Amino acid sequence: MKVSRGACALALAAALLAAGCGSGKKKPAAPKTKAQYAALVVPICQDLHVKLETLSVHLTDLETAIREAVHLAEATNAKLRTIPAPPGDPVPGEWLHWRELMTSYVKQEVEAAPYSKTRKAASAAENNAKNKARSIARNYGLGVCAQL
Repeated sequence: MKVSRGACALALAAALLAAGCGSGKKKPAAPKTKAQYAALVVPICQDLHVKLETLSVHLTDLETAIREAVHLAEATNAKLRTIPAPPGDPVPGEWLHWRELMTSYVKQEVEAAPYSKTRKAASAAENNAKNKARSIARNYGLGVCAQL
């Protein structure tokens, strides 16, 4: 049986995609313990911390900086969501829930008119969510994640 080059190329491409070839990154094993989860999460938080510090150094316009910080936080939250919690551990999900709420409230603050009731309410909700997220991260041993 003769197989065309096109069919071979298509089969090879499908096999490479199925194998995840070309991504260059090996997916880490799912954490089984709190310490393993922290070992995967803390570097992501450290990366966000560095980016936010850099952003604050180059701050020229507060509203623009806050919008960029929201974008960075959303991207970080998406990365954090890809890391599974240790089996039977609800705390990472709760922490991420409050982080995502905090980010959404900051976004609402920036989009609301200055000094408006909407902005004040979003600010109060953001502070509440931030305090809960930080407390959970601190109690769970997530180091720098408790500062963000």
